Amino acid sequence: MAVIRGKIAKVSPVKFVVGFSESDDINAFASLQNGQYCIVFTNGFMRQFGDDPDVIAAVFGHELGHHHLGHTQPDCAKNRDVAIGVASQALGAISSYFIPFSGLLVGNAVKGAGLSYSRDDERDADKFGMRLALKAGYSPCGSYRFAEKMNALGQGPALAFLSTHPGNDERLKNSQDFSQAEANSSCVQ
Repeated sequence: MAVIRGKIAKVSPVKFVVGFSESDDINAFASLQNGQYCIVFTNGFMRQFGDDPDVIAAVFGHELGHHHLGHTQPDCAKNRDVAIGVASQALGAISSYFIPFSGLLVGNAVKGAGLSYSRDDERDADKFGMRLALKAGYSPCGSYRFAEKMNALGQGPALAFLSTHPGNDERLKNSQDFSQAEANSSCVQ
C-alpha cells in the first residue's frame, strides 16, 4: 500500500492522507476533514483487493478525483439536492394539474434523473482515477477488475437509475473503452 500511495502521490494534483476503517464493508471513500483531503479504505476493501495494486491505484485515483473535481466540497451536494428537490416538486405539481395523481410519479422520476448528476460525478471520478493510475505506472484495468469482482460478489446497485453510482456493467464497459483508447490494451481476459 505504501508503494502505491507514494507513486500516486507523485502524480496527484491533490495532497492527501490515507486512513483505514475497521468496517467489513467493501468500500473506499474521499472525505474532507478540517481542510485536509482524506482517502479511507475499509478492512473489507483491503481483504478483497489488497493484493491487486492496479485496483488500489485506480481506487486511489477515483477518490482523489472526487477531491480534485470538487465533489467533496461542502456546498457541492447541498446545492444539487436543493435544485433537484425544487424541480421535483414543481414538475410534480404541474403534472398533477393535467393528469390527476401523476405528481408523485413525475416527482420521483425527476429525483431519479437528478441522481444522474451524482452518477456523472462518479463517472468523472472513474475516468480521473484510471488516468491517474496509468500516469503512476499502473494499469487502468484495475478499475475493470474492481467492477468485475464487485459483480461476482453481488455488490453494486440493483437498479442503476436509483443509485448514485453507475452499475458495475457500465463501469466494466467504461474501463475497457478507456484502457483500449488510452493504454492500447484490453482488460478482457
